[in-house]
Amino acid sequence: MSKLNNNKTKVSFKIERNTNTSFVSKGALSNLTTNVTYDERSNQLSITQVSLRGRNQFYDCAKPTLIKEE
Repeated sequence: MSKLNNNKTKVSFKIERNTNTSFVSKGALSNLTTNVTYDERSNQLSITQVSLRGRNQFYDCAKPTLIKEE
């Protein structure tokens, strides 16, 4: 669950590519096609949206942990 616009929202992403040092996943966030990419070498997490209405976000962080797999 995630909070979007003050409402709890379930988001679902499918891991498309996974290595020891990176992953790429695809899904939808706020009804927009979204890619989440992490590169352990640079410690950068990128959240990019294909739509012109979307917004791209970049974070420096430690490797994310998978919380739940369905």
